[in-house]
Formats: sequence, structure tokens, C-alpha cells
Amino acid sequence: ESMQLEHAPVTEGKKGQVGFALWAILVILVIVSAIVYPIIYVTIGGKETITIKEKFIKYNNGDAKYLVFTTDNEVYSIEDSLTRWQYRSSNLYGCMEVNHSYNIKWYGFRFGFLSDYKNIYYVGGCEIK
Repeated sequence: ESMQLEHAPVTEGKKGQVGFALWAILVILVIVSAIVYPIIYVTIGGKETITIKEKFIKYNNGDAKYLVFTTDNEVYSIEDSLTRWQYRSSNLYGCMEVNHSYNIKWYGFRFGFLSDYKNIYYVGGCEIK
């Protein structure tokens, strides 16, 4: 004799509850990500010496982003930052020259999907008041 298990049929009410629960989990994940990602982005950082290989400006929907490409094949952005009290990105970008080395301080990380780069907020030798 084989034993057969009977399952209770899934009702429309149960399907609706499962669908709602999945949407609720998705919404919570999106909200938590929107809060946690910026906090993590501004808390990761470091100091390095870089040599500028190329400088360029990336335009996106009327916004400009200053970028520097290094001889180590890293790309850094230079953007104003409320969290670092840095509002002189144009000056820093203008001060940096191709084929010159600089001691920098940066924060963030490269995340291609969002076009995020490590952001330079200090450049030794470019003390701008």
C-alpha cells in the first residue's frame, strides 16, 4: 500500500497574501538599500598616491562629472560633497595635471550600475581656499 498525502487547495486569499508579502519584502529591501547604500558609500575611504593619465568630464542629462583616470587604471570622480564639506570640485579638477602625481584622500567605491566612483575630496598640493 502506498500512502498518499493530500494537500489543501491554494485559495485565492492565500495567493493574494503571498503576493502582498513578496511586494512588502521588496519595498522594505528598496527602502533599506536607499538608506544603507549612501551611509556605506561615504564611510569607506582611504589615502593614496596617484599619477594622472587622463582627465575628462562625463556629461549626463546636463550634469557634468569630473573624472580622472590614473596610470593604475583606476577612475576617480571629483564631486562636491556635503558629508566632507567639500565644495570646490572644479578647483581641484583644474589644479590636477596629466602626468603629475598627487597624494589624495578619497571615499566611496566603484559601482558601475549607478556610475559611482571613488570620490576625491583632498589633493595634496592643491590647497584651495
